[in-house]
Amino acid sequence: MGGLTLKPNESIEIVFDTVWTRASSAIDPFDIDVPAEFLAANPNMSFDFSQTYLNSDLDVSRLELGVRLQYRLNPRFALTGSYRYLDYEDDTPYLYDTSGSIELVSLGLGWVF
Repeated sequence: MGGLTLKPNESIEIVFDTVWTRASSAIDPFDIDVPAEFLAANPNMSFDFSQTYLNSDLDVSRLELGVRLQYRLNPRFALTGSYRYLDYEDDTPYLYDTSGSIELVSLGLGWVF
């Protein structure tokens, strides 16, 4: 995460920021020892976890870039605007691919009280 704030004069403030994250993880294969007499008494229960680790991959990254501008009209009011770009990558989707990007734009009028 990083950012930069510029104040060219008392009325204008410009803020640039960026965020980058990456996460990856998985569990190791495992097995559960179940006594034979329990399995015989409960034939409809499955204790086969040999493939479970294949469904636990996490491999995602996210990039955010943003800029915000504030212009003070006077000591009580300010105009604000911002732009943010977000890119999310799911490199190992399990149920569905959540990868995508979005752009957000906002404009506003602020009142200081």
